[in-house]
Amino acid sequence: MATISSPGVGSGLDVNGIVSQLVALERAPLQRIQQSATDLKTQVSAFGQVKSLVSTLRDSAASLGSATLWRQTTAVSADPVALGVTSSGGAAAGSYNVQVTQLARAQALTSTAVTDAAAAYGSGTLRIAIGSYASGSFVAKTGTTAVDIAIAPGTDSLQAIRDQIKASESAGVSATIVRDGTGARLSLRSRLTGEENALRITALDAGGAAITNGSGLGRLSYPPSGGFGLTQAQAARDALATIDSIPITSASNTLSEVLDGVTLTLQRETITPVSVTVASDTTAMRAAVTSFVTAYNALNSYLVTQTRYDDATKTAGALQGDSTALGLRSQFRGLLTAGSTASTAFS
Repeated sequence: MATISSPGVGSGLDVNGIVSQLVALERAPLQRIQQSATDLKTQVSAFGQVKSLVSTLRDSAASLGSATLWRQTTAVSADPVALGVTSSGGAAAGSYNVQVTQLARAQALTSTAVTDAAAAYGSGTLRIAIGSYASGSFVAKTGTTAVDIAIAPGTDSLQAIRDQIKASESAGVSATIVRDGTGARLSLRSRLTGEENALRITALDAGGAAITNGSGLGRLSYPPSGGFGLTQAQAARDALATIDSIPITSASNTLSEVLDGVTLTLQRETITPVSVTVASDTTAMRAAVTSFVTAYNALNSYLVTQTRYDDATKTAGALQGDSTALGLRSQFRGLLTAGSTASTAFS
C-alpha cells in the first residue's frame, strides 16, 4: 500500500522553504513592474494636480494683468431709494449732486366701460402710431412706422382686441382689461416712457375710412374725435433732473450717457440734491491680488510636498527627483515674496 510522506523527510532539506523562495524569485519581476505601474499612476495624478493648480494661477495672473481691473470704480448714492447708481471702468472719480425734479412716465389710455367684455365690440382696423404731440399736432417718432391691427367680426370683443394688441410686439403698446363698479374697460399703455413715445390710435372701418362717430372701434380712437374715443389717464412725460445744477431731460428714467461710465436710475423725485460719489474699486483689486496669492501658495505648497524626501519617515513625494517638477518649484519660489508683498499692500 502507498504511503504519504513530507517533502525533505530524511534528507534534511527544507523543501517547502526552497519552493517558497523560488516562487518569490519568480514573482519579483512582476511585483517590480506592478510597483512601477503604481508609482507611474501616482506621478500622473500628481502632475494632473499640478496642471490644475498652474491653470488656476494663470487665470489669477491674467486678472491681475487686465487693465480693466485697475480702472474699476464703485459708485455710491446717498439716497439709493430715490437714486440708484452704478459705474464702469470709464468713470472718473469724483462727487456729483443730482436732483430729480420729475420722473419719466408712459402714456396710459382708458376706454369707456362695457358690461360684457366678451360681447362684440366692433370690427375694422386699429392703426397705432408712436410719437409726440406739439401744439395739438401729432408728430411720428423718427424711425417708427404705424402698425395696423385687423379686428375681424367674431374676434372683435374687448377681450379679443386686448389679446391682438398684446400679441403685436411692434405696436409698442401693452393692453389689459380693468374691471370696476361700472363694467370692463380696455387700458392701453405705451411700453416706453417719455413724451416722444405717446400714442395715436386711429379707428378705421372696412373701407379704410376713419370712424369718427364714436361707434364700434371709434370708441378706441385717440385723440378723441368729436368727443368720442379713449380718455388719457396719464400723460407721457420726460424725466427732469439736474447734475451739479446742469439741467437734464430724458425720455427714460435710466440715464446712461450723461456721466462717463456712470448710470443713474431715477426712482423718486427729490426735494434736495442727492450726493453721488465715484471712487476706485479697491475691493475688486484686493480680491484679485488675494486670489493670485492664494493660487500661488497652493501651487508652491503642493510642489514642495510632492518633491521632497522625508528622512524621518523614509518616504518620498510622488515627484521627488523629477526634474520638471523641481524646475517648476524653483521658478515659482521667487514669486512668493512678491505675491505676499502685494497682498500686504491691499490688506
